[in-house]
Amino acid sequence: MKNVFGANMSKIISSYFLENISLIDPFEKINDKLLNDFGIKYFFGDEDEFQNFKEIISSPNLILEESDRADYGDYQTNTELSDKATALLVGKNISPEVIIEPTCGKGNFIIASLKSFSNIQKIFGIEIYKPYVWQTKFNIIHFFLTNNSPQKQLNNKPEIE
Repeated sequence: MKNVFGANMSKIISSYFLENISLIDPFEKINDKLLNDFGIKYFFGDEDEFQNFKEIISSPNLILEESDRADYGDYQTNTELSDKATALLVGKNISPEVIIEPTCGKGNFIIASLKSFSNIQKIFGIEIYKPYVWQTKFNIIHFFLTNNSPQKQLNNKPEIE
């Protein structure tokens, strides 16, 4: 596990980027690839962010640490609660096309939605704390790399902003 921009990146995600990122330049092309592969729109905000990312994942020793946000009253919705909430909706035959997560944190509810709902066309995840934005992006990539979701099987990934 590597810590990148304050977010944990699993080995499978790191391998994906190391295999693909060196082949693609400038950052707009990697953004297009990530949109195509995982539905994530605007993965990198600008060229500097992309270059910093490339440097971090290429260096085995460069790790950035995340502070303990619980000290500030920041508690994340855990995966069990997220899974139960989406299961409740599925049990009521609710399958939304749009997901809006106004405080997405590390993306647990977004991942639960991707696991549970096959009709999703668009996901809006909003978060002001940058390390959580990165963690959400990494969690989405990890989900698509490791799961046989309906969206992955049909190559019909929702667009995620």
